[in-house]
Amino acid sequence: LGPDPLAADADPELFYAALDRRTVPIAAALLDQAAIAGIGNVYRSELLFLAGVHPNRPANETTSDEREDLWTRSVDLLAIGERLGRIVTVHPREVGAGSYGRVPKRARLYVYHRTFQPCRRCGTEVTSWTVGDRGVWACVSCQPN
Repeated sequence: LGPDPLAADADPELFYAALDRRTVPIAAALLDQAAIAGIGNVYRSELLFLAGVHPNRPANETTSDEREDLWTRSVDLLAIGERLGRIVTVHPREVGAGSYGRVPKRARLYVYHRTFQPCRRCGTEVTSWTVGDRGVWACVSCQPN
């Protein structure tokens, strides 16, 4: 397995190096447990949205800033999910909640399973397609090619 964002001693450099070696879309690389442990389908769409990275971009074409952003957000969001026992990626302020635990169920995610609904940030319709035999969701305005 690749580095686990929930492990205190995880080395993000291993994740960065794994992305550098992969020509597959970043959305496929994030599901590769040899690149990074623990990222499932929900988190991959949400992390890519938050980082502003298009799911089809080749993993080895992501910038060092984007890679660091993906790692840092995965550390933060997986810890929140572990603490709450559910996935919440939307920042509470964006939906008028006082904490992650108080974000309403219908408002917990930015793009995952929200095809044809407006992006929570820009209003563009969320789209979906398949990458690596799994559905992926994105806002093409917030995540340009």
